[in-house]
Amino acid sequence: MSQVDFYVLPEGGKRELFACALIQKVWKQGNNIFINTRSETAATAFDDLLWTFKDISFLPHCLVSDNGAENVPIVIGTGGNMGNQIPEHTPIMINLADQIPHDSGKIERILEIVAGNESERQQARKRYAEYRDQGHVLNKHDI
Repeated sequence: MSQVDFYVLPEGGKRELFACALIQKVWKQGNNIFINTRSETAATAFDDLLWTFKDISFLPHCLVSDNGAENVPIVIGTGGNMGNQIPEHTPIMINLADQIPHDSGKIERILEIVAGNESERQQARKRYAEYRDQGHVLNKHDI
């Protein structure tokens, strides 16, 4: 089973910006990352955000549909059958989708980011219960 870490942001916390900072930290530790988003539109928007969130840093990333994605350490994809999208060399997933990934057991570690509004927190509670029921190891980090 996977280890699932929930990062709970304070009220008004910006989920996507925290995700960018977390991706930068995880990548600098030598890890490859798959970012699971809600839709193609969300994947494209997050791709754009990774190019602009810090003007003095570069995070090597691409969309899963791009040529050569299997050679890039940070890959962005969307829901559906994740097993077809996750590059083999990827131990960590950041889940920005509303549901838990279908093939979550093949990932060593899943990072969930909980924004400050109540709607997002309720969705995160559902995902937490699903992960727990599947037997994943769960951790919570208050930011």
